[in-house]
Amino acid sequence: MNELEALLTPDEKALHDALVEIAQKYGKFDEDGSGIWAGYEPADQNEEKAIGVKCSNCALYMGGVQCEILAFEVEPEGKCRFAVIPDGYVDVSGQMDDDMNNDDMYKADINLKPTDGMKSAAARALAWKKEGKRGGTRVGLARANQIVNGTTLSESTVARMYSFFSRHEVDKQATGFSAGEEGYPSPGRVAWDLWGGDAGYSWSRSKWESIKSRRENKSDTIVPTEADAVEKRDYSPKQRRAMAARGQAMADGSFPIADRADLSNAIQSVGRAANYESAKRHIIRRARALGLTEMLPDDWKKSMRKSLNYYDSRFTKYM
Repeated sequence: MNELEALLTPDEKALHDALVEIAQKYGKFDEDGSGIWAGYEPADQNEEKAIGVKCSNCALYMGGVQCEILAFEVEPEGKCRFAVIPDGYVDVSGQMDDDMNNDDMYKADINLKPTDGMKSAAARALAWKKEGKRGGTRVGLARANQIVNGTTLSESTVARMYSFFSRHEVDKQATGFSAGEEGYPSPGRVAWDLWGGDAGYSWSRSKWESIKSRRENKSDTIVPTEADAVEKRDYSPKQRRAMAARGQAMADGSFPIADRADLSNAIQSVGRAANYESAKRHIIRRARALGLTEMLPDDWKKSMRKSLNYYDSRFTKYM
């Protein structure tokens, strides 16, 4: 047992052990579309390393370029979707402040205050967490507190909420998700309600559709950021650096993706990338952030669905 593993809470240790067991039984996770999608981001694309979400803080990290559950080399400041990080190693407060203050390109004609239904679900989930129920992440806990406090959410947060609910709707099929079932509340139900529950899902879907519609309406008056260049696709070096800092472009400024048109251009140009797999991961990540995964090539979407379905079917029983 390494130093970080010894700091895990019982539910985090159970998650750690389940991931290791799955990797040992079915093989380590890879990015080639043949198994569970790990969602790995190298250091130059990891937007959360500054707050501590990185391989070197994960109990599965073995040092150097090795991970207990990933089949490929990792970087100390990279991250994947399976990070198991002890308390005290991640500070999301700064991330939430940045999210609220800096990440909106379009302001305030859409009401993004949480509804009473969302507040009730989040408060219920926070109470379950105080009782020691399993489920959810630190980001989920921070999101629940935002919702309960009635904080006006940013447009990027709405996109993340919709993405979360879309990915995790399958958790509703697990025993214990609904009241009266054995094991209620399941870890999936706790996580679901931390993000606002069913009310949050319908709200985020509706709000994100409104946001997308407005962004695509060229008659809409917007205040462009340095990286927007609404009609211009030939971004300047300065704009590309700014976009890279925001995660909208790769570290070297290539594949800038701020909207639908940029995403389309990137998909068409990916074959010319110096590192195809890295560019592909970046494009998929931006498509998710923009809520435009329907634009991705069918084989990309197929491998994503296959990986996520495989993960859900194999991993849910360990939660």
